[in-house]
Amino acid sequence: MEEQVLEQRKKMMEELLRDPSYVPMKLKELALLLNIPKDQRKDLKDVMDALVSEGKAGISKKGKYGKPETFALTGIFCGHPKGFGFVTIEGMEKDIFIPADKTESALHGDKVRSSSKKRKTDAGQKELSSVSWSVRIRKSSDCIRRAKISVL
Repeated sequence: MEEQVLEQRKKMMEELLRDPSYVPMKLKELALLLNIPKDQRKDLKDVMDALVSEGKAGISKKGKYGKPETFALTGIFCGHPKGFGFVTIEGMEKDIFIPADKTESALHGDKVRSSSKKRKTDAGQKELSSVSWSVRIRKSSDCIRRAKISVL
């Protein structure tokens, strides 16, 4: 798909996701809504994957696409001196482990919102296998830093 066509389709899909009447849908449902034939669904998947990787769309555990904030986790990052950390999310029983190579620029005490894919470690603990920090609020200075960091 050409870059210009991809950008145009991304813009159209982003507008659809932001529509107040839109409800999260699976790829097949989107294709039916937009009358996209089966042979062109790969292009739709490419567009949606690009939006998810840019943080302009989110995807649920069941594969439904929607606004990124719909599927985001928000919590407090607790960093360890060795580089790894945990995200404490209100309402969740256990904290989520973040490996050292996935913490990027998050600092201890930061409020973070992430679109993520969780997996269980060998020890049975939840771990984020990919993290996309979209907003970071420093507790100490109350200033908002916006970062577009994707780790896959």
